[in-house]
Amino acid sequence: MLSFLFNSTMLVVAIAFFGLMWVLGRVRKFRSQAQWGAFVCAVIAGCAVAMTFLGDWTRWLLDMVLQMVGAPLALVGVAAFIGVVLIVVDLVDGRPDGMAKSMALVIPTLLLATGGQLGLMGDQFTGAATDAGQTMLMTLIGGV
Repeated sequence: MLSFLFNSTMLVVAIAFFGLMWVLGRVRKFRSQAQWGAFVCAVIAGCAVAMTFLGDWTRWLLDMVLQMVGAPLALVGVAAFIGVVLIVVDLVDGRPDGMAKSMALVIPTLLLATGGQLGLMGDQFTGAATDAGQTMLMTLIGGV
């Protein structure tokens, strides 16, 4: 009934991929492949959270704080760019560690909060990743 308000489909996708990320983080036998799988799950979960009411609240809070301080909205874009650089630096060694997973969870919300061309690209990336996650989840549970 309130799915339009809470965007419950994306909330289910986020919860499912948080769970998959947790399970893949516990795998010991195929550690390298499991870490990459957990990173992909973190990207999808971060994008799904950014599309829910939690992402809306976070964007609203960022806008409010920046307006109170008097800082431009481009500051969020700079923070998102620094996060992307941190992901690239972490992935240079060939395996995603905690920094890459943490930034993958946070950056989609920052990209959606940024205005201009970067915000538009963030919206397209977040939408595409969330749609892919929703399709994978529907395939796993046998949905149509």
